[in-house]
Amino acid sequence: MKKNKTSPHVPIKLHAQHHDHIHVISSHLQDSVVAASSLVHDADQQTFKMLSNRFCWEKFLNPEDPIKVRVHSGVHFDHVINIRKKNIHLHHPEKLYNLMSIQATENEVRLHFSEHSEICIEVKEISCKMADLHEPYPTQFLPTHMSVE
Repeated sequence: MKKNKTSPHVPIKLHAQHHDHIHVISSHLQDSVVAASSLVHDADQQTFKMLSNRFCWEKFLNPEDPIKVRVHSGVHFDHVINIRKKNIHLHHPEKLYNLMSIQATENEVRLHFSEHSEICIEVKEISCKMADLHEPYPTQFLPTHMSVE
């Protein structure tokens, strides 16, 4: 990708350790595309991980140089006790889910996807890390949200 001199990519690395901080990670991951094959719960290690293909809203909303790019980001939750899924089909690894938002309370994190899909992560304490894994790449598509009447 040709580097843009006016707005170089600074990889985002975030660590939320309180449920009030999850909204920051949620805003960066809004409209991410997540493959079922990237959703991994390791009960022995008490972790949940996923790979997201996130739209870089921070680049598009830059008034000086708005660009449409995506980047792969890793998301990692620690202290995981249990996972519950609604309309998430891991037996179809090619299935793609659109992440709409993440909400949290003291001991629960909910990943809300389109098509009424959800992952509920029960945790002993909040610890969520998100990090961009490489340089962003251009996309011609801007995420849109269809209204349901």
